[in-house]
Amino acid sequence: MFKQYHSVFFQYLFAVALALSCGVNKNVQGLETTTPAAENIQLDTTTEMIATDLHLPTLSKQLLVPAKKVIVVPRDYPTIQAAINAAEMNTVIHVKPGDYKETLNLKSSVSIKGLDANGVVIHCDVIDGPVLKVDDCNSLIISDLTLKHTGIERMPADFEARFPVLLLDSSEIIVARCKIQNSGGNGIDVKGGKNTIWECNIVNNKLDGIYYRCTQIVSGKNNCSSNGGNGIHFLMSTSGTVFDNVCSKNTRSSILTENDSNTFLSKNTCEENKVNGIYLKAGAKGRISKNICTANGYNGISLVGSGTTAFLEQNVANDNNGCGIYFGDKASGEVKSNKCCENKHNGISVDDDWSKPYIVANDCSNNKRCGLYLGKNFNATVWANDIHNNGEISYGEAVVLLYEKKYLILDSIASRLRTEKSRYTNGNWQLPYFYQGVGDGWRGRRDFSTVRPQFEEWIKQQPDSITARIAMAKAYKMFAWEARGGGYAYEVSEKGHEDFKDNLKKAEKVLIEAEDLNIPDPELYATWLDIGMGLSKTDKEMDALFEKGITIEKYYWPLYTNRAWSITPRWGGKQGQLETFARRAVELTQQKEGQILYLKVADVLIGKIDSEPKQFKELGFSYQMLKQSIQDLIKHYPDTNDNYLLNTSCFLACAYDDKDEAKNLFVQIGSNWDKSVWVKEDIFKKYKSWVLTKTEKSPEPNQ
Repeated sequence: MFKQYHSVFFQYLFAVALALSCGVNKNVQGLETTTPAAENIQLDTTTEMIATDLHLPTLSKQLLVPAKKVIVVPRDYPTIQAAINAAEMNTVIHVKPGDYKETLNLKSSVSIKGLDANGVVIHCDVIDGPVLKVDDCNSLIISDLTLKHTGIERMPADFEARFPVLLLDSSEIIVARCKIQNSGGNGIDVKGGKNTIWECNIVNNKLDGIYYRCTQIVSGKNNCSSNGGNGIHFLMSTSGTVFDNVCSKNTRSSILTENDSNTFLSKNTCEENKVNGIYLKAGAKGRISKNICTANGYNGISLVGSGTTAFLEQNVANDNNGCGIYFGDKASGEVKSNKCCENKHNGISVDDDWSKPYIVANDCSNNKRCGLYLGKNFNATVWANDIHNNGEISYGEAVVLLYEKKYLILDSIASRLRTEKSRYTNGNWQLPYFYQGVGDGWRGRRDFSTVRPQFEEWIKQQPDSITARIAMAKAYKMFAWEARGGGYAYEVSEKGHEDFKDNLKKAEKVLIEAEDLNIPDPELYATWLDIGMGLSKTDKEMDALFEKGITIEKYYWPLYTNRAWSITPRWGGKQGQLETFARRAVELTQQKEGQILYLKVADVLIGKIDSEPKQFKELGFSYQMLKQSIQDLIKHYPDTNDNYLLNTSCFLACAYDDKDEAKNLFVQIGSNWDKSVWVKEDIFKKYKSWVLTKTEKSPEPNQ
């Protein structure tokens, strides 16, 4: 009779567990079970009594029927397997405290209950297989047992048959209040069927705590900690509810779900795992609600991969070594009312332009880097987030704050960046990126005619805001270039030239108003230098703007790079003028930054206008000073030692015929050539081929 009800039983169990997960919030760290001494306990004679004792989700009593028989081990049979073999359908096997060295194979409708979860220890050697195997079994409960492997220290490092302690294959069962530990592989390995893992302590296993494949599950109130893989791992279309678990100190992630699995994760505690708290990838889907994901090695919650999507609500993702919540590689979802604070990187990070999450009403504060990181071409929808007191500002974050008309916050951020002279970890100043986001972040999203009134409104509300005026000038500059269009000067229409000059003059008028406020902001003159090129200002006028800028902040890199660009050959610069300016930049800043500015000035032409290494060499820069500049840059800002700098170093080695250095750098680069350095892959390949020849002199341009 029990068997005919098992499908309904599990359907009901899943529904109730789902509802219960919305209201249960119990910390189960260090689960222990206390059971009276075996000789004083009255044996449970029905599966209903066992389920009640286990405090499982509320069950309908009529779905559980009395057992036909009760067997006690070792009273009735000397071993547990002997009792299983002799058991009829709907039998409950009670196991008294003791040490049982066995490998067990269970049958359908035969339940096992230990009379003391701490005292009933069943184990086998790690090379002998699972301690307990359940294959194609239904309608049973396993509870109050300690299952473990022995001989782990003798297991070869390349041992392929990494058996789990508990193997559930194509079955429908409940595993409750058990201790699963010291497995040579996964603690519990589940394939197929419908299974409930309830209030178990699953720790110190070589691989994952629980490993689910192609199954429907309820997993509640378990402690899955200190495992060599993930705490809980779902893949291959697994679905179900996971709530109120503690998954901490695992070598990988707390909860990993992948390969089209669809799970509801609620009120789980995911702490101090070496990778992520909760990790969805490779097309996984789910609802992630009210979880606590803190102090993890990477991100609190991470979503990666095309087709990966989830609804994230009211989670706490604080104090992680990476980001609070991270989207990458085309992942999407909705992120609402989460708390992402005090993370070592960003509060919420959207790491690529293909990810399209909807991000609303989250608290992203006190993070070491950005509260909300969005790239230049972000496609996320963002609204009404609380972003404050973060160490850095992202381009997209500034765009969003302007859209939301948070003018006071924008002024406050700019003031802090000016006062603290804030930089990113690669040495770049944050202030120009902030202004870039506010000043031209509207491009491709809204027309300038709809954005200009916002700047006017900002200035009206904050008449003493230098930030609003500099941002507005940048917007005029971007609109000027849009009106002009691309191409050489002779290719631009008369109307294009008129609109170009007219908007640049409007930009300069706004900057004159900003200068009159007498608030020191080096970006004022960096922007003015940029606009001055379009207005064809003389060298004397440009030098005057540069001098005003360095009087405010002589270490502000954009002042140097903007002035450098204005004296490149494209803008009428004379032979040697750029290199002379680079030497002066070093003189002004050498006290704190060594020769960094020598490279920064030279870099304005690396990878520009189809230039090749040999063409760059004609500018007359010193190779020794460039190499020293790279060393100084890495010394002061180690995070700048990235793929771009590696490609730049290789480009310069090729320019100056340093074949040995170029060969070493090409090996490090591999196939990761940087278009912003080499312009074309053909150029990269040409010089890479050169290092394999006996020719000392590098190729000529267009050779």
